[in-house]
Amino acid sequence: MDKEQRQAIVDHWDTLAESMPSNHMTNSLIAKRILSPTDLQGINAKETENEKNTTILNKILASVSPDCYAIFIDALRQIPNKNSRLADMIESRFKEQASADYRSDASKSNNLSSARKRQTVESETSRQEGTAMQNDMDPIRDGRKPKNSEDIKKDTGVDSEDTRKDTGGIFYELKQYLKRVVLYFVLPFIILVNLIYLYLRYKW
Repeated sequence: MDKEQRQAIVDHWDTLAESMPSNHMTNSLIAKRILSPTDLQGINAKETENEKNTTILNKILASVSPDCYAIFIDALRQIPNKNSRLADMIESRFKEQASADYRSDASKSNNLSSARKRQTVESETSRQEGTAMQNDMDPIRDGRKPKNSEDIKKDTGVDSEDTRKDTGGIFYELKQYLKRVVLYFVLPFIILVNLIYLYLRYKW
């Protein structure tokens, strides 16, 4: 007996305990070997019909027979003057339980599938981004020509050649300035110091 079948019986426990004819149920279940003669003695020892039926239901739920639920439903359908009402009630509840569990399992499966799909897409996106970054870092490996000054100028609006010229011009002017400083200031100062040294040396 699976959990949906057990739950269907438990959900209608009070109705079954009040409505089942215990003699009919014990006879049917003993004939199908769901109940034993020892079980029958314990059931008959109960004083009220409700207590007897409660014992029968407990025995049903405790049974390990795979056919227990079907035999129990069949016994309910054979109750005189009940028109299968109790059996239909249990079966309806069982189908509701089974349907709800199926929807729940399907929802969990769909959520898991969606999560796996998202993970796959994210992994693929990360892989593609990593490949693109690596390709940008090593254009020659892909057989692509490195960007020249014209390409850089198109992409950035800045001419690399002009930049190099401007930078070179600045360094050139600085170099010329330093030469003039040395020529007009440092060198005369050195000459003057040497002349003073010679003068003082010969004078003394």
